[in-house]
Amino acid sequence: MIGVPEAHRHFDSTIGGEVLDVLHTLGVSPENIGYFTLDNAENNDTAMEVIGAKLGFDGRLRRGRCFGHTINLSAKALLFGKNADAFEQQLSGAEALSDTEYARWRKRGPVGKLHNIVVDVRISHRLIYLFKEVQRDEINRATTLKLRSKKPLKLIIDNDTRWLSQLYMIHRALRLKTSIELLLIRYKAQWEDKNRSKKTGQVTQAKLAKKPRILRDENQLTDKDWEVLYYLEAILTVFETVVKTLEGDGHIRRRKQGWTGSYGNIWDVVLGYELLLNTLEEYKRLAADFPDPEHFRIGINLAWGKLDEYYQRLDDTPIYYTAMALHPAYRWDWFDETWAHKPSWVEKAKEMVADVWLSDYAHLEVRTSSSRGDDEPPAKRPRFFNPFEKNSRVPSSIPPYAAAIVGDEYQAWQTDRDASDGNVRDPIGYWITKQGRYPRLSRMALDFLTIQPMSAECERLFSAAGKMVSGLRTNLDAEIIAICQVLRSWYRAGLIKDLDPLLKSHLESKLDGGCGTLSDDELALAESKWLLEGEGSASEVDDSTQQQQAEEGKIPDADGPTAQLHALAFITDSYFILTAARVHRLWRFAFDPEDVASLPEEVRSYVQNVCESEGLGSSVDEWAERPRIAMLTSLDHSIYFHEPLKINANDWMLAEQESPWAANGRALVVQRIFAKDGTLLATCSQEGIMRIKPGSKQRQL
Repeated sequence: MIGVPEAHRHFDSTIGGEVLDVLHTLGVSPENIGYFTLDNAENNDTAMEVIGAKLGFDGRLRRGRCFGHTINLSAKALLFGKNADAFEQQLSGAEALSDTEYARWRKRGPVGKLHNIVVDVRISHRLIYLFKEVQRDEINRATTLKLRSKKPLKLIIDNDTRWLSQLYMIHRALRLKTSIELLLIRYKAQWEDKNRSKKTGQVTQAKLAKKPRILRDENQLTDKDWEVLYYLEAILTVFETVVKTLEGDGHIRRRKQGWTGSYGNIWDVVLGYELLLNTLEEYKRLAADFPDPEHFRIGINLAWGKLDEYYQRLDDTPIYYTAMALHPAYRWDWFDETWAHKPSWVEKAKEMVADVWLSDYAHLEVRTSSSRGDDEPPAKRPRFFNPFEKNSRVPSSIPPYAAAIVGDEYQAWQTDRDASDGNVRDPIGYWITKQGRYPRLSRMALDFLTIQPMSAECERLFSAAGKMVSGLRTNLDAEIIAICQVLRSWYRAGLIKDLDPLLKSHLESKLDGGCGTLSDDELALAESKWLLEGEGSASEVDDSTQQQQAEEGKIPDADGPTAQLHALAFITDSYFILTAARVHRLWRFAFDPEDVASLPEEVRSYVQNVCESEGLGSSVDEWAERPRIAMLTSLDHSIYFHEPLKINANDWMLAEQESPWAANGRALVVQRIFAKDGTLLATCSQEGIMRIKPGSKQRQL
């Protein structure tokens, strides 16, 4: 990452101008500008025209498309049919649906009905607790210890900001199918008992007219609807496999299945298109056996059409064909074999790659170095771990090794074969070893093979930057946020060896040097931990951790006493206002109590210990009873230094905190800071705005 500019509006000229400003500021010359991966928004097309016109290249040829956004469009076409985007724009989100919105969702078939049920359950405290009760009854009736140890789950709602969110909604609903059906039966019985006429014992027509929407016959999921959801889950799971394979960061790691490789590779885009198109064609042939076969055919045709539309747009740029053609395991053999029925496609792709080679790389002046030996071929061919891996087969027609031909590097490499080429899983490493023999072609290969197939890393940046602009940090300047995120990116990528302690969390310090070797589960755990960083007050931290923090964040003596005062002011502000939540026993985490069970074990244990120590209780039921913070932000922060010359932020200090008052949307916190010898160093006071989530208990604290 080289910049996070602040764009006030998403106009095409604004986007292009911001990119050019960053490049100009850093002195990046036009010859060092490669290719761009952008989502499908039209303003990005114009932005590329602006950038290309300024830097002297055809912006259309340099514009790659985020494959994740394309997959999402295809999935929505499968689920919601034509004009899926227009349909979503008519809806207000996950809040209570109007009758008109409810009807619109119902018309979208089983997925729409399920969406309505999930929304109704999630916005009703009564239905939430009834749903938990139903699940607990099922768990208590279980015959095995494993089943009885399970916890109630929440329904997952889909949204328009997460790729394939409908799949996760369907997957959870199918898992809880019995519980959902029992919930509706029990809720219907309760509603009817409450609304029966005392005279007749029946529910009157007037009452039936006001029957909750979730209980009306037209909104129920039938057996046929559930079967449709099973088939949709199967199809969308293939979509998910492709997304998961291509949304990585492209870094080589040892994976938990035991193989070493990378996810998020540009050469996998063409393979992903082929897998999804073939999958949809297969399900279209099987649609006659599905419930409502005509509806399935229409949805599959629309999904296939959306994928094919963007598959054809691969011809707009040489990115994807070049990455495949320069992968030693695929080369042009893959195209000749897979597209044998479309020879014109192969010729078009070869022409595009040859044009790039001749215009941009064939005549480069490069410094050659001594050749390095090729990697040793693996003893065994790699195994397949998911449908995408299996689909990504290498061509069966790769001939045995042939001696290199002297001449044009691109042409020479076409006949420079080795029996181990089909086993290459790291083409970037392969081309690094070929730099001495093919200096220009290796430069071309490395330029294309390192292009990102998705904007997933940008999406992760949005999430990380969002944590910096929480309700507790609303006044951070945009440049400060950008600096922190850029440095954090460089640090995690290993481009810089260390960070200022103020920019590196304690948890990241523990993971120093290990990010590149962490498994997927370990990375997920680290991300969950980061959500909780800074939650502990000074009185909750043990001596060893404090000594470690002092050692890692040592302030040089040469900076003088002023630096010590600045450090103390920063430390007091980093956790101060949260004292109000601790003292008054408020649920202050970013996730709901009901979600704790889905967190990694180490995080669950941490939450359990914190809640017990702060008087929130020891169970989810107890935590759910506590008011939940919607916003807690500082209004002012005053600090009075009593012994400024004795303050040493490198040494251990005791912070005594209290919140004597919290009411009417405000909270007051007082803090006294002592040195090791008991000297009172400073006193702080802070008042903040406190808002409780709707539905939480409202009372004076």
